[in-house]
Amino acid sequence: MAERDHDNDPALARRKLIELLDDIDGWRFTDAAFNQGRVALSLVCCKTPSDCEMIDYIVQCLRAGFPILRTLMGDPPGSRGVAWVMNNPDGNNTYIKLKIEQDGVFDIAWVISCHTSKH
Repeated sequence: MAERDHDNDPALARRKLIELLDDIDGWRFTDAAFNQGRVALSLVCCKTPSDCEMIDYIVQCLRAGFPILRTLMGDPPGSRGVAWVMNNPDGNNTYIKLKIEQDGVFDIAWVISCHTSKH
C-alpha cells in the first residue's frame, strides 16, 4: 500500500479529511461505525443523529483542532494503511477512527469506527 503525504502528517491529514467530509460524495461509513455512532453521538446531538449530522460533528471536532493520532492498521502494522483516531472529543468516551482511501481516482474518507470506548 503506497503511502501518501497525509499518511504521515496530522495537519495534512486533518485538512484532507475536512475537505472530503465536507463533500457529500467524499465519505462513507462502515456499517458498524454508522450503527454504533448513532448511539454514541446521540448524547451530543440530543437525538439519534443522521449520517450527515454525524459527519458534521466529526468535521466540527476536526476544525476545532481536536488531536488526531496516527495509527497503523493491519497485521503486520501498516499493511492495511494508516488511520487517524480522535479519542473522547465529546467527554463521553467516544472513539472515532477515520481513514483516507483511494476509490479509483478519487479519495474517500471512511469512518471506520465510531463508538463509546469501554476504556
